Amino acid sequence: MFPEIIGTGFVVDSRGIIATNRHVALPLQQLRVHPKTGMPVTFAMLIGPLMQVEGKRTRGVFFRDIKDYAILDRFESAEAFYGEDVPDIAFLQLDVRDVPALTWRRTRGVGA
Repeated sequence: MFPEIIGTGFVVDSRGIIATNRHVALPLQQLRVHPKTGMPVTFAMLIGPLMQVEGKRTRGVFFRDIKDYAILDRFESAEAFYGEDVPDIAFLQLDVRDVPALTWRRTRGVGA
């Protein structure tokens, strides 16, 4: 009954916003909803930073609720766009705060 949904993503905002693929988030719409909240009962698994524990290198694994999600269903561009009609992207809102977000770094010559 429970669909297997496996995908990756990355934190884009410290308030728990995760960027992932549209095809990963679409099955969330098929899940049964919680009778009180009306939201699908879902969770995400976060992999923590590399740590030393008792002399061994390890990473923590954390399971967090998905509070909400946004799936891109249309895309319009002011300039010519030669990609998919609807790019394969979605965003999840997890029940976390102060999570280090991905840092974007612009390199020379890109987007100039």
